[in-house]
Amino acid sequence: MVVIGGGFWGCSTLYHLGALELTDCLLIEQGDLAGQTTGQAAGMIGQLRSSMVASRGATYGVELLRHLSAEPSGPSLFHEVGSVKVALTPGRVEELHRQVADGRRLGLPVQLVSATEAARLAPGLDPRAIRAAAFVASDGYVDPGATAQVLAARAEAWGERVWTGTRVTGIVLSRGRVTGVTTERGRIATRKVVIAAGAWTGRLAATAGVRLPIYPVRHQLAVTAPVSGLSPRFPLVRVPDACAYIRPDGQDLWFGRFERWPLAYDPRALQPGMTMKDIPPGQGALRTARARLAEVFPPLGEVPVVRARAGLPVFTPDGEHLLGALPRPTGLAILAGCSATGIMDGLAMGRLAAELVAGQQPFLDISEMDPARFGRRYRSAAALRAACEGVYRNYYALRGGRV
Repeated sequence: MVVIGGGFWGCSTLYHLGALELTDCLLIEQGDLAGQTTGQAAGMIGQLRSSMVASRGATYGVELLRHLSAEPSGPSLFHEVGSVKVALTPGRVEELHRQVADGRRLGLPVQLVSATEAARLAPGLDPRAIRAAAFVASDGYVDPGATAQVLAARAEAWGERVWTGTRVTGIVLSRGRVTGVTTERGRIATRKVVIAAGAWTGRLAATAGVRLPIYPVRHQLAVTAPVSGLSPRFPLVRVPDACAYIRPDGQDLWFGRFERWPLAYDPRALQPGMTMKDIPPGQGALRTARARLAEVFPPLGEVPVVRARAGLPVFTPDGEHLLGALPRPTGLAILAGCSATGIMDGLAMGRLAAELVAGQQPFLDISEMDPARFGRRYRSAAALRAACEGVYRNYYALRGGRV
């Protein structure tokens, strides 16, 4: 079996294939592991989500991260600092109450807290701006790149193989079935392929005659200079009314916002050698993010910003992931459309993909992730782009949002 793509989802898939004792699997990555969008991601893990399936998936991710961190000589991957989600408007208050009720049904350690308590948990929040807040003690963040590396290393210890610096140039078919992949190092015979190549998934699928309804959209975040006195227990902070978030990284703060007018990239124009360093920064969007967050968290307006980073998460027209084996060609499975929850959902998605190709019952309901669910809709590239940009824009929407 061949897994194409060495980002978070590809490494998670390889890890879970190894955990299922499916040996002789090969992961192929054109650059370095986690060298593209994964390495630019915020790495936040939040379990209070817009659907029960998404919440269960994120909860599985937390459990696996705890397990990996508890292994002898294992690195401390998960920073379980908790998260504070604040509501600034009446509609958000209602949404927060619904999500807290759902979280409690799942057994999450979630509680509604006062504005004053939210400001105690995340010093710097202005309680005067907050109508309601929720705290999830078991949320946290990871270094996505380091975590992907650990997943791949664990898989290699179980006998799986990893090739980096190797570009896959196409999927080989015979009579409607996958028979191999072509690479810069030659042809590899295989009857099963999982494409989990992020922004390049569409181009690779096209070599097998498959058109996928996905579109990469830039997401960026900024990193501040060290903040004096920042607690090592400072939590994740989400402000859905501002479409923005803050997460700690040692003494630094990272912050980002889902833009009103996002920048999408035509997947057909992505060149093999392109990296995330080639994505132009949008300083105006980051200034807006900082200003909106400073209304709730004033210290952010006072600390210098030292750098920005950007990635290309891939979106679908409905914001749900793509996961499934295609009817034709036989032997090809797609894992795509992270829709900016790639790290949050990536551990569960890797397990689901492994279970799917192994012929096992997936541990979560994946019926809404069917890659063929759009039929012939979105045949127009312009319509597809507009729909995916709309999902990005509405990431924190009161109805139909992602988190």
